[in-house]
Amino acid sequence: MRTRGGPAALAVPLAFVVLAAVATGCSSDRSVLVPGTSSPGTSASPPPPSVTALDSTQVAPGPVGIAAGFGSVWVVSAGTPTLSRLAQGSGTVQATVPVGEGARQVAVGFDSVWVSNSAADSVTRVEPETDSAAVTIPVCDAPDGFAVTSAAMWVVCSGSATVARIDPRTNVVVTQVPVGLEPHFAIGAFGSVWVSNAGGASVSRIDPRAGAVIGTIPTGFGPRALTAFAGSVWVSNTEGAAVQRLDPTTSQVTETIPTPAFPDGLLPVAGSLWVASQVGPELARIDPRSNAIADTHAVGDHPRVPADQLLALADGALWLPIFEGDRVVKVAIPL
Repeated sequence: MRTRGGPAALAVPLAFVVLAAVATGCSSDRSVLVPGTSSPGTSASPPPPSVTALDSTQVAPGPVGIAAGFGSVWVVSAGTPTLSRLAQGSGTVQATVPVGEGARQVAVGFDSVWVSNSAADSVTRVEPETDSAAVTIPVCDAPDGFAVTSAAMWVVCSGSATVARIDPRTNVVVTQVPVGLEPHFAIGAFGSVWVSNAGGASVSRIDPRAGAVIGTIPTGFGPRALTAFAGSVWVSNTEGAAVQRLDPTTSQVTETIPTPAFPDGLLPVAGSLWVASQVGPELARIDPRSNAIADTHAVGDHPRVPADQLLALADGALWLPIFEGDRVVKVAIPL
């Protein structure tokens, strides 16, 4: 198994407690119930307050990648390699598109939806007007996350420790840039492409015009998800239980913020940065003014998932793929 969340991980019998408030289908304004973690007489901290579940949608086994665009939410499932299109309002599955083996992540750009196929060493470009695969593009080894810039799609290839630049006009890889060990995610921001190297405990900064790394920034353990927010680049240190803030002017870490265990997905919403933990999942809100966790909220109650725990924003709500439950939940943004 090259990375967590592939088909091999689906065969591992991990316990999962389905979100109690959403297990019976979709309805509105329900609270997610989180089973208690302590008994009378113990000194364990009480669980964080739970969020309000708005919808729950069954999808193909092993949902992991998620993105919003074209009035829909797009979810990649690794167990049965497919891309599911969900209606923003109801969460109803509108279409299911077959993609490549080891489907991993999804991104929206250049009037298309892009899916990385880790085991097939390819990227599928999906046409949203027809809900069909327009082309399959051979790329480097074990493609994972994407970055979108003004002129290109970039896909991170964990197996070859490179990032491939795809020309969206020709659907051809025009260059590959070597980065750090076990890269997984990338973003385009502040005129650069930023790549998290989970095995190298670093972030690589690429000049997209030169097609070369112009800086390598040491980070905490297991950097994965990246986002741009409040004039900074933010990276989750999944193995180090922290989120770090990077200054794009100096290419240095300026803040290290402790978080709940195994932080992963990052999403800026309404002046705050939301962090999705691989355990629970649990949501933590970072205040960029204080560089501290403001509050935490429980979405479910299960052990660490064998896949990335990401999240997306659509229809004024947060959407999370629940890998072990083969579903996507839509929850109200905690206020």
